[in-house]
Formats: sequence, C-alpha cells, structure tokens
Amino acid sequence: GRTVACGTNRSSEVRFYRVRMKKEAENSSIAKSSDFPYELVELVKRRFSTSSKLDHVSACIADHSCSSFHLVFTSGESAAQHGQKVTAAWDGKVGSASHDALASVKTGGSGDVRLSQDGKFFCGRGGGSMSEVKLFEVVRKKVKGEINLHFDKISPKSVMTLFVNAKVVDVAFLYDNNSRVCDRAVVCTSDGAVQLWSLDVEYRLKEDPKLLCTTTVDKRIVAIDSSFRTDRFAIVTGDRSLHVFTASSCSASKPFINLDFTVDECHADGVGDVKICPEGKCVYTRAAAGKDVFAWRAT
Repeated sequence: GRTVACGTNRSSEVRFYRVRMKKEAENSSIAKSSDFPYELVELVKRRFSTSSKLDHVSACIADHSCSSFHLVFTSGESAAQHGQKVTAAWDGKVGSASHDALASVKTGGSGDVRLSQDGKFFCGRGGGSMSEVKLFEVVRKKVKGEINLHFDKISPKSVMTLFVNAKVVDVAFLYDNNSRVCDRAVVCTSDGAVQLWSLDVEYRLKEDPKLLCTTTVDKRIVAIDSSFRTDRFAIVTGDRSLHVFTASSCSASKPFINLDFTVDECHADGVGDVKICPEGKCVYTRAAAGKDVFAWRAT
C-alpha cells in the first residue's frame, strides 16, 4: 500500500511513486491536524514506456506473500491490433533497463482493469459495448523452500465468462474470509441490474460460473467498489446517491443482495467514483467535477 503507479493522460510513460511521511511531520511532536503528513517521491529507476499511448494504468501487487513483485496493468490502442484497446501486464519492479510486457490480453470495454482482492483474477471494468465479463487468471507456482505460492504467469485466454443481458458498467469481486479466496463477483449493467455471481466452480474443467441472484437500482450506475474483509459493496449512481449493500455467501441456501442504506445527493455536481475501506465501515466518494472527497460512516 505504499507504492503508487500512474500514467500521464494520453502518454506512453508509466511512473512509480513511494508514499512516505514528511520529515517535518516525523520530527514535530505537535502537528496541525489540517496538514497532510505524507508526500510522494518518484522511484525514477522504475519508470518505463509502453508501445502505445495509455488510457488507463492500474497497479496492484499480484503476490501478497512477497512484495518483490508488482503487477501493473496498462491499456491503450494497439497498432498491431488495428487500433483496438489491449490490456498489457507488466512487472513494475523491472524498471526501464529491460522491460517487456508479461502478457497482452483483450479485456474489453474502456480498458480499465479490476484485480480480485486475492490477486487471482482480473477483468475489464466495463464501458463501451461490452456485454460480457471475461475473467483472466494470475497463475501462481510453488517455489522450493517457500510455503506461499509465487507469481508465474498471466493466462493468455479468459478462464471464465459472465454473460449479461445489457452493457457492463462496472465489476467488483467479493472476498470470503473463511476460504480466503474471492469466490463471487458483482456485475453492474446499464439497465440498473446488480448481479451476484458465484466463481466457486471448477473452471479448469469448463464449469460455468453461476448467477446467484439479481437486484436493481432505479438510477444509472456510475461505479462500484467492494470491501476486502466483509461481504459489503458500495455503488454510486447518476442521481448523486450512494448505496451500500451486503451480499450472501456462495453457500447460502437463499442467495441475497440486501440494501443496507442510501445517502442522497452526496455531491452537488455528481459523484465520480467510490471506494470502500477493507472493513466495510467507511465509504469514500469523489465529486464528478470538483476535488472534494467525502467520507461516510457505514456502520
């Protein structure tokens, strides 16, 4: 959680920054509550360029047992694919000296990528004419003398597909604390549907994911985010509202998506994005046009 990756709009360069506490904040025993105590310091040796101009950059650590590997996703129009958007996966620790993409896949949609909390699956986050969600696998391998699995490769083809009846707006994964894997996905579509899917299937044996249940939101869905340690997820809609839900587990006899609460008119100029904390107790919303970020208690 201390490394940030970003790309300049419509450029081909990816840069990395380390989040660290300011020296004056470390040395001062009395700090003003209004002062932000952290700063960003660029890791210049990790900077690298891609072969296409970037639309999105998503940085994630693919191997949670070993911080020596950073998985970075970029998307942009590929000349080799006749202008189609392609998502490429990179090792963010290699740097500019020798940098080739680990894999290039077509996730569909806008090119923005969602990685599951356990680092096992990733997919496109919707956009464009995308009416299905293709899930790709981050493959792990055993290393001699190590208990935890380590990163191996990216699956060149999708391992599962979630078929929906409308355009996909956004996707999120849900983490199960008992099995310690992401076993569900929530898909939001342009017609206001919120679908809960089970990923707890033998996908290597071609078993299809299962649609558990569906609920609807009256207004246009903008974005979704899910917590790490709970079954909660948050959705923001085009009428400037925030909706927080709780989903059932895969083993529930009657699958459900319950609406916990709604906050109307979060931002006067609309809501641009939403994030929910790992424990599901706090939700952050960002204004669509302004710079305001609001924190909402979700207990």
